[in-house]
Order: sequence, then structure tokens, then C-alpha cells
Amino acid sequence: MLKAPLYGNGSIHFKGLRNTLVDVLIVSAPDGSAQSVYQNATPVAQECVMTWCVKRVRSRYEAGEYEEEVIETFVNTTAGPWPWTATPFNDEKGNGTDVSYLQDIDININTVNSEGLLESFGTRSQNHVSINAGFTDVFPSSTTAVNESAPPLFRYKTWMANSSWNQKLAFNPWLAPNNVSRHMDRWAVAMTNVIRSASSRSMLTGDAFTQETFIAIRWAWLAFPFTLLFFSLLFLILTIMKTLRDGGIGVWKTSAMPTLIYSLPQDVQEGLSLSKVDSKLTKGEAEKVRIKLLPDLGWRVSGQCVSPTLKRRSEHQGPVGWI
Repeated sequence: MLKAPLYGNGSIHFKGLRNTLVDVLIVSAPDGSAQSVYQNATPVAQECVMTWCVKRVRSRYEAGEYEEEVIETFVNTTAGPWPWTATPFNDEKGNGTDVSYLQDIDININTVNSEGLLESFGTRSQNHVSINAGFTDVFPSSTTAVNESAPPLFRYKTWMANSSWNQKLAFNPWLAPNNVSRHMDRWAVAMTNVIRSASSRSMLTGDAFTQETFIAIRWAWLAFPFTLLFFSLLFLILTIMKTLRDGGIGVWKTSAMPTLIYSLPQDVQEGLSLSKVDSKLTKGEAEKVRIKLLPDLGWRVSGQCVSPTLKRRSEHQGPVGWI
């Protein structure tokens, strides 16, 4: 492979590009079928170029999703001599060609850095040669088929003498009417992602932005709930004050008092009910009431006019073990 330039500077429609990685012609039948070949239909040819570039992007990260918007793309369009050189050789190992790329990749983005120098990006010529060598496995290549129903056979690595590789393809993106440009673009994006993820990458300094949450309070909307809360609290305080001052409700000494009362004989319960006991029973008077269960005398209540007898106890005794 002599890397000699064709069509003047190695391209038909992209003569202004410098440092191209690959510039190829993709030719196929109009509908990609063998039948159109047998009908001698005019083939479709497309020129595809992949070259080095620098992109200025605006990135955004939100809710776990990262997005990029390409603002501007820079490529090297400066004129210069043909960078490839090829020298045939013949030694004890056989015949071959030494291929060299004489220029480093340098793309100026027309931006001045903090030191007052024009910013530029690029790579060494050895990296360009290594990447270009990978394309020689695919370009040139060919696709053939025995008939219209037979699966196409993809022939590549044609640079290997008498030992090119063949592979059956379930889908061939290079054949028309498939979108060859989209396939090349996806290929370029995949290569870009590999380069950006390499361990030798250099980080760029710049401004980083983050999302911050601000809360605005509309007090007019909170006026009704706050007013309702205020009047509820005021009603509760007034109710407590009224109860303490008037003593209009009965006083329970302990939480066990209701259970003790409802287990007493009927006449004792009637004597302690609010209908017969003064409803104005104060806290001091309630402290004088004593209720006691004696083994032989039954219930004894002091501080009131009721005193149950043993006979009443036998008639209204609660179940064994209840208290």
C-alpha cells in the first residue's frame, strides 16, 4: 500500500480537510440486491471521510441523565504537503512497504488561554498511523452473493496475500438504501468515546454548575390554617381554665376508679353516681373517699353515706380472681 494521493490531494469532495484518518468510496447496487446487479442497474457511490476534530460542547446533568450539545466543531483545513510516505523494502523476511506519517496532528480552536496563547489540541503522528492501520482491515473490502436469496459474504483484510477473511453478514450497513452516513457517524462517536475514556486523558478546568433549590413562601395561602390553629389552641386553653374554676365534672382519683365502681353492688353504685353525689365534688372532697375490699366484710366505702353489707356482697360479688 503506497498511500499515494488520488484526485489531486487524496479526495474528491473533501479536498480542504487535512489529517484525515480514512477517505473511502462506498459503492453498491441501488437497492442492495443481487437482482439489480443482474439487471445492470447504475450503482450508487458515496464518499465517506473520517478526520480528526475538536468539539466545543455544552454539557448538562440532571436527574441522573447526562446530555451534551455540540456548540462548535473545529477541523484542520490548512494547506500543506502530502503527509504520507511509503518506501518499499526487500529483506530476508520478504517484501513490504514502510509507511510513515510525517506530521503531528494540531488543531487550533482560535481561543486564547489564560497565558495568552492560542489553544490547540492534537496527537502525535504515531497515534495517527496506528489508528489508520485499523481501517485497512475494512477498507478496501467487498460483499458478494451467489444469488438473491443467498446470504451476502463479506470479504475483508484484503491486504493479506491469498488469505483474506470472509464472514456471512445478517445485515450489511454499507449497502444502499441503508444510511451509510449514519453508520459512519456512529462509528466516529464510538471511537471518540474510547479516546475520551482512555487513562491518558487530560482533564480540562472550567466552571461547573450545580442545581440549587429555593423555597418561596406565600403567607396569604397560610393565613387560614394559622388562624384555625390559633383559635383551636385558644378554645383548648379556655376550656381548661373553665373546668379548673368551676369544678363541674366529677373527679376520678385513679384510672382504676371506673372499674371499682362498676363492680360494686347496685345500691353502692347508685350512692356514688353523679345523680346522688354532689356534682360540685371538689378535688379535696374526692381525696376523702376511700374504697376498700375486706375478706369478711366485703366492700367498705368511707367519706360517703353508703356502706355495703356482707349480704349485698354475696349477692353482687364479682367473679373469683377478677381483682
